[in-house]
Amino acid sequence: MTDPLYIPLTRDRAVWLFAIDLPDAEIDAFLAGDLAAALGTDTVDAGQVEVLDTDTIRVIGLATYLTEANAMDEAMVAPDAAMLDALRGRLLLVFRAALGDGGTRLNPQAPLRFIGHYAEPMAAAPLPMPAADAAKGVLSGPPAKKLSDAAMGGRVATAVLVFLFVFTALFVWMSGR
Repeated sequence: MTDPLYIPLTRDRAVWLFAIDLPDAEIDAFLAGDLAAALGTDTVDAGQVEVLDTDTIRVIGLATYLTEANAMDEAMVAPDAAMLDALRGRLLLVFRAALGDGGTRLNPQAPLRFIGHYAEPMAAAPLPMPAADAAKGVLSGPPAKKLSDAAMGGRVATAVLVFLFVFTALFVWMSGR
């Protein structure tokens, strides 16, 4: 099993969820302080951190909020769904982008209490193109045909006739004025 507080070097989308064990009146002062020190890391981008009051999402539940609003993997969230939906109070969601280059570990300090780590679903590997002779030309389309000399001559003749028609019409129009 991997360490849930380890910050991977990847740029995959993930979230670390913490409960903030403080009375509501003290939370704003706590958040205005050194959040990086409370998380036990060097830097935190405040724009990639979300403070959530569970009362605001009570109708849909925290598990649904993580999977549908934040695109976390349902298979990772499902085992904790009942626990997540039972949480009350304010929570801190720290997204992967808030933690810089990574490769270190979070060491949360009170009043933060680690709840869980969730990530986006793994991207499916692209399927290889078929190598069968029967598939050639089907997936890429037929090869482009080279124009014959007669076809090219016909296009040139059409362009000359259109030019002569426009020139003649312009000449007739100018003579009528």
